Amino acid sequence: MSYRLYIFAFISSFLITLIFTPLAGVAALRFNAVDSPSGRKVHKNKIPLWGGLAVFAGIFGSILLLKFIYPSFGINAGGSGKLLEGIIAGAVFITVLGVVDDLRGMNPVTKLFGQVISILIVMQYGLRIEGLGVPFASYVSLPIFLIIFITVMWMVFFVNSINLIDGVDGLATGIMAITGFVFFIITLYQTVQQGDPAVAGRFELVAGISVVVCGSCLGFLKFNFPPAKIFLGDSGSLLLGYMAGVITVVGIMKTAATVTLAVPLIIFGVPLWDALYSLIRRLLQKKSFMEADKDHLHHRLLYRPGWTARKVSLRFYLITLLLGLAALVITVIK
Repeated sequence: MSYRLYIFAFISSFLITLIFTPLAGVAALRFNAVDSPSGRKVHKNKIPLWGGLAVFAGIFGSILLLKFIYPSFGINAGGSGKLLEGIIAGAVFITVLGVVDDLRGMNPVTKLFGQVISILIVMQYGLRIEGLGVPFASYVSLPIFLIIFITVMWMVFFVNSINLIDGVDGLATGIMAITGFVFFIITLYQTVQQGDPAVAGRFELVAGISVVVCGSCLGFLKFNFPPAKIFLGDSGSLLLGYMAGVITVVGIMKTAATVTLAVPLIIFGVPLWDALYSLIRRLLQKKSFMEADKDHLHHRLLYRPGWTARKVSLRFYLITLLLGLAALVITVIK
């Protein structure tokens, strides 16, 4: 795919989100989908949710435009040429799930069940971790029950890691913008280096999705950077977590060597570590993993004297960028 098309995809996703974000905010206020101040909130006024609708419009509006200009985009990525359709179908489901949760609230178990359904939808179109690279051995294919279990668990962890990190203005959005850009650079490099057309097709799909995620998040960040005028809401954080999982799984499908698996874990190190830390902490405290609290890494920093939402977000942006550079170096030298 021409570099000009990637540039077009980035600019179109940025502009679409930039235009749709104020409209999403108006809709959220109209239907009272707002985040009100409370004991665990850091804002003092009602903030509209449903920012995820603008992010969704930016990502998939741009992808549809890209598909119109370049019809073969996503065709060679696996899943009998239908993988992109499955990604969109799963994204629609999880975004609607988030919209309902923002509007009415949802039982955590029900929300988790909805996440699994969205993952199973895209799996039907070929999104699967089908094997692993074993040290001192070749690629080992997995039986179907392990394929389903590992893929679902991988995706669920990514979805909820982004959902959990979305606790400070602009934090999740900025992290996803950076990781999207890093994945774009890495997969663009891998596409050029790859001789297998099927693998190159997957990398091309990842590069395209990554660049529109980056553009859309940057467009939304104008309104979401501290002090935020609109929040992602669950409609946005679940969608971005889903897209993070999609990008990583498509990138490692049938090439899941130890180094290949390590790259997405390094790039998403900040939200993944926060989610893992939260899981371990709650297990030790015998608390529900679904129960909201203020003990996440970003909350701990935010409540220190002299720290602000802007400082916390910028520090985590820097850490994410450094981790991305480390992953890029590993990719080049492996």
